[in-house]
Amino acid sequence: QVEHPNCMRLFTVYDEPTRACLILELVRGSNMIDRMDKMGLPYSEQEAAKVLEGILSAMRCLHSMHITHRDLKPENLMYASDVEVSSLFVCDLGLAQILRSGSDVMHTVCGTPGFMAPEIWRRQPYDNKADMWSIG
Repeated sequence: QVEHPNCMRLFTVYDEPTRACLILELVRGSNMIDRMDKMGLPYSEQEAAKVLEGILSAMRCLHSMHITHRDLKPENLMYASDVEVSSLFVCDLGLAQILRSGSDVMHTVCGTPGFMAPEIWRRQPYDNKADMWSIG
C-alpha cells in the first residue's frame, strides 16, 4: 500500500506451505553504512541533510498511514545504485507495526539495540516517535 519514492516497494507475496517469497523493488546499491565506509568521513552537512530529507519524507508517509518501522538503522537504508548521486530507500519493514489509529501504542521490545528508543528499553508503551529517536 505504501507508494513513496524513498520506500522500497513490495509488489506481491507468494505464500507457500514451506516458504514465503517477497517480490520487492530492485535496489542494486549499498546500504548506508557500507556507502559511508566507501566514501570515508567526514560526512558533509550537505550530504547528511539530503539523506535526512529522504528518510524524513519516507517516515512522514509511513506515519501518516499509522505504520511504525521499529528498526530504522543505516543497514536498513539502501541506495538505488552505487553511483555518487542515487536515491535512498527505507527498507526492511519486517518489524513494522500498523496501528489502528494515531493514538494506539506498542509494547513489544524489538529493534536493534543501538537504535532503540529509551521507552522501548524501559518496556514502556511507545508510538511512532520511537522511529524519530532511531533517525537521530
